[in-house]
Amino acid sequence: MIALDATLGLPAAAAVALALVGDRAVAATVNVMVCVATLIASIVLAFSVLELGPITAHGRLLYIDAFNVYLVVLTATMQSWPWFTVPLLSGLVIAFAGLMRHVQPMVFGEPTANMRALPVNMLPVAVHLVLVLWLGLAIPDFLAGWFDTAARLISGTGLL
Repeated sequence: MIALDATLGLPAAAAVALALVGDRAVAATVNVMVCVATLIASIVLAFSVLELGPITAHGRLLYIDAFNVYLVVLTATMQSWPWFTVPLLSGLVIAFAGLMRHVQPMVFGEPTANMRALPVNMLPVAVHLVLVLWLGLAIPDFLAGWFDTAARLISGTGLL
């Protein structure tokens, strides 16, 4: 499968090419071109998995289905480096916030001169953050029991 080989091989080839190119002006162009090519290859791979169903490749060494295509990065991160999941998800949140910063003026238009900022009560936000912190650090016994029962129903074994 050409899309799979391109998705896996282009970043490796780019690493070698960028090591050879060094710190020249063309390095940025090579990097962008390889990133775009890898993105296109992964999109083609995703659409081919959606169209054809699960794919096996390289003598059945690789099995790719829709779940793998979309969640393999997050799953591998959670299994290999669980603490790296936090910065990964934080990066997604920051990217979404940056995107919304540019999308909002396109949707609502630029603010006019007669608009003014409204005072906002931050007490509900602070209460919510304290509640989330409390549940993250010390889950009450009854809630831990609910989660354990749900895990037992789904996987057959409990967490506690």
